[in-house]
Amino acid sequence: MRIQGTVVGITAAGKTMFWLQLGALLAGRKLPIRRMDQRGRTVKERLAVEEARRRLCAFGRHKTQEPQWVDAAVRRWHPWIKLRLVDTAGLVADIHPDTQLRQHMGESLRCLSESRIWFHVVDLGRTAAQGFQLSDVDRTLMEVGRQTSHYVVIGNKIDLPGAARAAEMLLKHGEDIPIFVVSSLYRTGFTPVVQWLREVCKHSA
Repeated sequence: MRIQGTVVGITAAGKTMFWLQLGALLAGRKLPIRRMDQRGRTVKERLAVEEARRRLCAFGRHKTQEPQWVDAAVRRWHPWIKLRLVDTAGLVADIHPDTQLRQHMGESLRCLSESRIWFHVVDLGRTAAQGFQLSDVDRTLMEVGRQTSHYVVIGNKIDLPGAARAAEMLLKHGEDIPIFVVSSLYRTGFTPVVQWLREVCKHSA
């Protein structure tokens, strides 16, 4: 049985870094990464986490375009479950002028529609810089996510200035949903995320 979890959020929120760190905790330090190329073919690679970070992560926007995924057999949680973690293109509030990027964002939403688990990554650093206000995209994702069975908010970049206060605001904003605060760059705060995911997988089988 395969359970799909999709990582989603605004562009440059640290989604790919979160996806890689969580994937390494579940699938090991050599990640079996698959993605679709521009011709629609599946490309397979096995990358160490550090190499994957160098190649797949960037501080600019829209580094990730096509969906990419890692399959992890979590037999220690349940003997018949395989978890697929999907990383997606970042979303923006306005209509992006690049037609191809708009298509990739549409693909992100399609992946969400096929997923049992939503990992909504919120950039705490950007939230702090915007006067401790969530972006329109983040607010919309939270409104829709509340209506799904297994939706979780990941407050990312807790290592940045102002992020702790932004995290407090986020926790108050979403008192009715699971929220975890992490630093994907330094892989801190992931233990409760894995524990939550384990319980979801156990009860989904």
